[in-house]
Amino acid sequence: MKRKIRICTDGHLQNLEKTFKSLLQNDLLTDCTLWCRNGSIRVHKLVLAAVSPHFRKIFLDSDQNSSVYMYGIAIDQLQYLIELIYKGTIEVPGRNFNAVYDFVESLEITGLMVDTSRKKEKEKHSKSRTHSRVNSAPVTNAEAKKSGAPDSTQLHNADTEGQSGTGIQNTTVADTSGDTTEHNATGEKTDDGI
Repeated sequence: MKRKIRICTDGHLQNLEKTFKSLLQNDLLTDCTLWCRNGSIRVHKLVLAAVSPHFRKIFLDSDQNSSVYMYGIAIDQLQYLIELIYKGTIEVPGRNFNAVYDFVESLEITGLMVDTSRKKEKEKHSKSRTHSRVNSAPVTNAEAKKSGAPDSTQLHNADTEGQSGTGIQNTTVADTSGDTTEHNATGEKTDDGI
């Protein structure tokens, strides 16, 4: 039997985490935009798909998706989500805890845990809270403007800004129930929709 010698790197997982955070902070190699009602964040599909079966399904169902709109979510909630995905931990003010936790939980983030000392905070607020869900529906440009969301033309322009060519970009409207609807840059539902 031939002898095998193992080669490994020191701090492999820590190096990956540091690299992904740096790529995100410097907007390098990002290939997807997550949109919410009052902003957007450029991200890496691979990183999102690695920690969320919900995102994995969206990206695997159509490899053309470069924009995902998260209905009913504000930019601060989206920032918490991205921080959790890239860092593995977040601290959320008590007043925002339920909305952020429900949002993160609905995306099926792998290994989601709450610090037990903070679990009481969730239970305390759960009696008086209104349930926050990410909703979806086909979006027309008029509906997008009314809700404050970017319309499909804005999504197209944002995704192709600085790029040559005029290819149509598809947008996925995400719903945490697992339903997605795919639209092209003119806002029309595509035949091969998810």
